[in-house]
Amino acid sequence: LSDLFDIIESLICKYAKMKVRKNFLISFTVVLLFFIGATSLLFTWKQKEQLRGEKIIKTTEVYPVRMYFFYSNTCPHCRDENKFLSKLEKEIPFLVIERFEISNSSDEITRYVFSKLTKKHSTEGAIPLTIIGENVTLGFNDDENLGADFKNQIKECALNGCDSWLDNEYDIDNTLTQRKIDISSKQFEFIFKK
Repeated sequence: LSDLFDIIESLICKYAKMKVRKNFLISFTVVLLFFIGATSLLFTWKQKEQLRGEKIIKTTEVYPVRMYFFYSNTCPHCRDENKFLSKLEKEIPFLVIERFEISNSSDEITRYVFSKLTKKHSTEGAIPLTIIGENVTLGFNDDENLGADFKNQIKECALNGCDSWLDNEYDIDNTLTQRKIDISSKQFEFIFKK
């Protein structure tokens, strides 16, 4: 009988230990799940706080624009346009202006291209001569008139892309005007709002 009590006591102890282990495992799992849940909620809350603090910047994809400007240092309209173009270069980060001074001391290629250009567009060698894409403009009056036209042409080329036959004539890397770049939408609107 004593052996029987020992066996029963041993079974009861094993059962009790198993029950304690089972309760411990259940309790441990509940605490672990609570900890994981609380941590993920805290992490998500922190991320939302960080996103509220960051500004999301909208961008506009634009093509860089190349402008050709033929001028003479002795021409008053050329000087006025050159001042205007210098301001544009500072305002518009995706604008590249190729300047060509036309005089007897100009290099042979510049004189040849200018001659070809004036024949093609019947401008008889007059300056200033400005080319944006396929738009050719002779002369310059002021920032508000032709200057505004230039800005509109630049905007059109920036949004839709435009190449000039001069890119090939001067053997200029025209991949510049074929790769879009991102610019802040606010900056783009500000540039062309003026």
